[in-house]
Amino acid sequence: MKTQMLKWTLVVVLLGSFLSKDANAQIEQNVSPRSGPMVSHPEHPTTPRPSPGMVYIPREYKIDRALRVSDAMDELFENRLVLSIFTGPGFPISDFSSSSGGNNKSGGIDVVLEFEWYFAKQVSIGLALWGGVYGDKDFDKDFGDIPQTNVHTAGGFIKYTLATGGDWFPYGKFGLGWTVLKFEEPTFTVTTDGGMALMLGTGVLWRVSNLISINGQLAYNHSFVEDAQVKGFSSPVVGFDVQYIAVDAGISFFL
Repeated sequence: MKTQMLKWTLVVVLLGSFLSKDANAQIEQNVSPRSGPMVSHPEHPTTPRPSPGMVYIPREYKIDRALRVSDAMDELFENRLVLSIFTGPGFPISDFSSSSGGNNKSGGIDVVLEFEWYFAKQVSIGLALWGGVYGDKDFDKDFGDIPQTNVHTAGGFIKYTLATGGDWFPYGKFGLGWTVLKFEEPTFTVTTDGGMALMLGTGVLWRVSNLISINGQLAYNHSFVEDAQVKGFSSPVVGFDVQYIAVDAGISFFL
């Protein structure tokens, strides 16, 4: 009787030992960072491990960087008034350049004056004067003076500035205006009626300081003046649209 009880006691002890080891192994598999998935705990949240070769960027860092970029845009742009001056070469295209149209293939000098208000962190609206003086030097040399074409445009624009977190800020803008031409030569000057103008531009500004930026921009300008009347004549019209691409550099003052 005693021998039989001793045998059953030994069986129970061995079975309990085996079950205990199996349970411990299962727990280690659930919690060990070396052996598999980790179990989150509300007070000790786990961080997912990146795959080999990948760099894990904590979500908190991304949020902090976004907030710092937003704060920088607040300080540098929002509610700021900006006065900008640009100048650079203008390159006539299409009929404005051809000998059968504007006779301005030599190009000219583009000048832009802008005044804008950043009513939001990245968006501004403004007023602008833009245009230039264009001509054809080869035609002048071979046939004598022809009228220079003075382009005068006034209008407004909207601009979107991209937030980068640095000192360089790309932007794009769209403008509409009204263009009047003036033809000049030594013996006479005539002006025209006006026509609608379209401007599409892109550029980048470098914030040298909180008050000043250095800018570069590329702009396409199209003034619809082909049918505009030349003043002082009963029938002549301009006969061509003004189209040119301006490559400008400038400076902006943040007030």
